[in-house]
Amino acid sequence: MEIYKNWLYENGVKYEEHDYGLSFKYQGGFFIIAQNENDKQYFNILMPGIYDFEEHPDTPRLTVLEALNKVNTRYKVVKAVCDDEGCWLSSEILIDSTPDVEDFIERLLNILHQSRLDFFKYLEEE
Repeated sequence: MEIYKNWLYENGVKYEEHDYGLSFKYQGGFFIIAQNENDKQYFNILMPGIYDFEEHPDTPRLTVLEALNKVNTRYKVVKAVCDDEGCWLSSEILIDSTPDVEDFIERLLNILHQSRLDFFKYLEEE
């Protein structure tokens, strides 16, 4: 987690440490870098809570699932999912044992931001 803390610090991003990982805001979005001590080559960044079913009681669940599916189809490294409460986005990649965080983290953050925008665009189209 030190390499991610260093990247966040060097880019002026304040973060909080938790048992589950690092949480932070970046360009208006809320993110979590998941703690994966058992697999150092697995990198997982989440954008939780992009959609809350309680806040949209008139939107059919199937419409939401179809919009999530469009995001999954469009973006190679994004996993758009939901549970009973809401939806979130994540990106999961395998990295080498000494990754250069500069090579991928900002791009993944931007892809997750764009995926969120597209999700809401797809919702409006349904």
